[in-house]
Amino acid sequence: MMENEIANRLLTDLQDYDYRNIYDEGFLNSSIAMQIKILREQRGWSQVQLAQKVGMVQSRISEIEDVNYSSWSIRTLKRLARIFDLRLKVSFEEFGTLLTDFTKLDRESLVKRSFSDDPAFKATTDYVVTTGGGYPQTTANLQGFIQTNRAYTATYTAQGMTGGAFLNQRRIAMNPDRLLVNTIAANKPEAIAA
Repeated sequence: MMENEIANRLLTDLQDYDYRNIYDEGFLNSSIAMQIKILREQRGWSQVQLAQKVGMVQSRISEIEDVNYSSWSIRTLKRLARIFDLRLKVSFEEFGTLLTDFTKLDRESLVKRSFSDDPAFKATTDYVVTTGGGYPQTTANLQGFIQTNRAYTATYTAQGMTGGAFLNQRRIAMNPDRLLVNTIAANKPEAIAA
């Protein structure tokens, strides 16, 4: 059955309240189980190795990798995310997303890079935060800022500085005449006097 045919059939079938909720639950269970297995295999781990890392027994890993398993807990998923060095994202979605989500249920879509392999966090240049108002001015003193200001969770990334709205994110490159500032969010170069 082609993707369009499946989407058209779902469009009709999902009109029924009970059907759409049963379908969604089954889809959710399958996608979580499949992703756990794919993430484990991507890292070259056996079920025994994953079980040891997360503090479970192998039979429990086998159980949660079963597409028919349905007793998920956020706590368990968080533990797994931590071991895979990934973030867990849980969100409420409109039922219309089911019309395309099934196309993302393949190995290529479910593999995810650990933090150390995430290209967004590969440092390639030095960054400076230009914020004023007592906030950190360079990446060198950002760590101390984070330690003393837990209310503002800001993190250094290879793409610049991310965090609360108070941060003005800019990548700085030295030029003899001026600083060339590339605003990360807008990706628009602008020159400022040195």
